[in-house]
Amino acid sequence: MSKKADQVQMDQLINRWIATNAPNIGVTCTASSGAPKTAGGRLTCDGVLWSANNGKGAAAATFTASIRDASIGGTVLESWEVVVAAGVGAVDAYYLQVPGLVGNQLVFEFGTPNASTTQRATIAGWQEDFR
Repeated sequence: MSKKADQVQMDQLINRWIATNAPNIGVTCTASSGAPKTAGGRLTCDGVLWSANNGKGAAAATFTASIRDASIGGTVLESWEVVVAAGVGAVDAYYLQVPGLVGNQLVFEFGTPNASTTQRATIAGWQEDFR
């Protein structure tokens, strides 16, 4: 392998970050990686774990979950729809590779919840420093 490939592989293994958010019922869930630790660093999200509990809801709840560049209002890099039936909860985990732009943080957001819904999320990834 090349030196760059070796360094990227090492970054994936040892240069890890994780972010979690567990807000109160009815509050939007956002989990942010924070900014890269070095100038020129690029963050990649490689795991998302989420849950949504609609246990107090009388109707199904629909959300658009997304990973965004830089902020909650930033460019959508990846998104998916989540539908949770009334009176139940849903949990899922994804292994993915979503690279952000150089120098920017990554943000997971779950969309505005119903007043009866609780959202939780954890995102994880790594920072590439070798550019």
